[in-house]
Amino acid sequence: MEAQKNGVFRYILNIQDSKILEGKYHFLVQLNIDRGYKRRSPENIISMNQPFNEKDFNFTKLVSEEQIMNLNNTDKDDIIAINASPIEYCHSLLLPQRCKQLPQLVTKHSLLKAIELFSLSLSSL
Repeated sequence: MEAQKNGVFRYILNIQDSKILEGKYHFLVQLNIDRGYKRRSPENIISMNQPFNEKDFNFTKLVSEEQIMNLNNTDKDDIIAINASPIEYCHSLLLPQRCKQLPQLVTKHSLLKAIELFSLSLSSL
């Protein structure tokens, strides 16, 4: 809530309507008009292996108010951060090795961090 009070989010999450679709997977659809108008414009992705570009948006530019927690490492390179344009309550991001200026690809380190994080959860999924 502190990030919301400090204006870190691009908008206050306001889901106007939601519905569970019929069918095999019962997808949840939500109407969140503010996300369509107020989120950061998506960048033009031309490759699955797009190189890091420090001029474009990247996670090294996060302000401290967007950072929720450090994942127990001394270099503070693995963190959990808010999503400034959330699609749901508590929408957050796992950002492993965020200061290494790597392309946004799955690495051995990032996969291990995700598994480690999920193993700390009480979820049965």
